[in-house]
This record gives sequence, structure tokens and C-alpha cells, in this order.
Amino acid sequence: IPWDDSHHPEFSMTDGVPDGRFIFINGNNTPRVAKIDLKEFETAEIIEIPNSAGNHASPFVTENTEYIVASTRFSLPIPQNDVPISSYKENFKGTISFIKLDPKTEKMNLEFQIIVPGFNYDLAHAGKGPSHDWAFFTSYNSEQANSLLEINASKNDKDFVAAVNWKLAEKYLKEGKAKTYDAEYDRNYVDNKTQVKVLDPKDCPGMMYYLPTPKSPHGVDVDPTGEYIVAGGKLATVIPVHSFTKMMKAIEDKQFDGEIAGIPILKYDAVVAGEVKDPGLGPLHTEFDGNG
Repeated sequence: IPWDDSHHPEFSMTDGVPDGRFIFINGNNTPRVAKIDLKEFETAEIIEIPNSAGNHASPFVTENTEYIVASTRFSLPIPQNDVPISSYKENFKGTISFIKLDPKTEKMNLEFQIIVPGFNYDLAHAGKGPSHDWAFFTSYNSEQANSLLEINASKNDKDFVAAVNWKLAEKYLKEGKAKTYDAEYDRNYVDNKTQVKVLDPKDCPGMMYYLPTPKSPHGVDVDPTGEYIVAGGKLATVIPVHSFTKMMKAIEDKQFDGEIAGIPILKYDAVVAGEVKDPGLGPLHTEFDGNG
């Protein structure tokens, strides 16, 4: 990648373990995702991501590298349009992108996007084992502020971890639930893309839920068993540990605390397994070691 602002290199994985085939890395500014072939230590492929403003929250792979996932840090008008910033809450949206890695050709393709409320989205991790079908994304600025962000985007005591059932998203995609959006983007093949498939949670029940998470979370990890979803709040004094088992039970029992844009908000006490007290102010990112 000749120029960009790159973050978060991520190995390809098999059964949730790095397999040494590829490293994926993001271009934050452009926005793009690159695939580096570790047999040759050269960039083999680059794909641009449409409907994205600040590709910071990428790339993160699912348990067997079915997808490389990316979400937009900042929201934007979708479809692209000239609208006043004062209409942010009405007209600005985010996207979560699922880039499929073909198991035979090993080429990347932007399979689909999910349109989401205009929060700021940050680091993600995919589930493992029992949570294999899910991916978890941090989000902050649930106030949807667009000015004086240090003040206006820090008012709510809790923001969210977004839980996405990507297997169910695949099902909805096959059923034709996605809308086709005009969106030009390129990759290093002579096949300029002009459209992208976009799923809306309002049309896809059960695909996505919000887990309340204190405060301004910027990173989330899943432990090696696939049971615990641990987020780091930049402005929090605790590290919340969500339980996948409790999350599924809360969904089954409809333990909801409202919804946003068709996305149910699960009750905090229904999903949290516990809190790590006094980790220091602002545990920005959380990562498990090899032993969980």
C-alpha cells in the first residue's frame, strides 16, 4: 500500500487460529482493505469499500476467514448526497461491510453491507465455537452528535456493542432481502464495480442487536471459548463482560429496552456476566492472550 493510514493487521484464520496464509490490513483514509500473501510477503489484492468514511474499524476475520469485516468509523449520507450537517440524525448512516474470501480462488469480493444508525463504529471481533455465526462491533457517539464531540458525543452513560448474525444475513441475502445501491468502487482487477447489496435491519429480523456497553467503547474481543464478549470503554471505569449464553436467552425472552432503526436493544443486566472493576480510566481496547 503506497500511502494511507493503516491500522489493525489481522491474520487469516482456520478454526479461530491464525493459519499463516494472509495478513489483511486496512486503509483508514481511502478507504480500502489489502490482502498480503505470506508466501511472497507482497500485497496480492486491494479492494475499495464504498459507503464508508474512515475505515478504521477493520479488518477483522470470521472464525474460518469466511469474511473480512469492516465498519465505517464516521457516518455519511447514504446514498451519497449534498445535505446539511444539521440533518445528521436524519440523513447520515453507517455501514458494516462483509468482504467474502472465495475459498477456491482466494479473491476478495464485497458480498454485502448492512446499513446502521449514524453512530461511530470501531474495533470488532468475530465469535468462536458456539458464537461462530456472530460478529461483534463496538460503537460510540450514540448521541449522533456532529459538533463539539468531546462534549456532545460523551453524554450517554452507555453506548453499544453491535451483535450481527452474519449467517442469518447470508440467508436474507439469498432470499432477496437486500436492496441494490449504486456505488462505484475499485479493486486491482479490471472489473470496476458500480453496485453493492445492502441489508436493512428493519427488513431482517433477528440479524442484529445492540448490547448496552459503558462508555464510548472502542474495542471488543471474544474469549477462546466463544462465550464471553469483552468491551473496552474509553470513558469507562469498568470493563463489561457480556455472556453469549445470556445474550441468546435475552433474545429468546425478548428482554428488550427499546430499539433503534429496527435494531432491538437488549437489557444490560440481561446480557452482562460481570464487570472488571478499576482497570484504570479508559480501557480503550481489550485482547485475550492464547489461554483466554
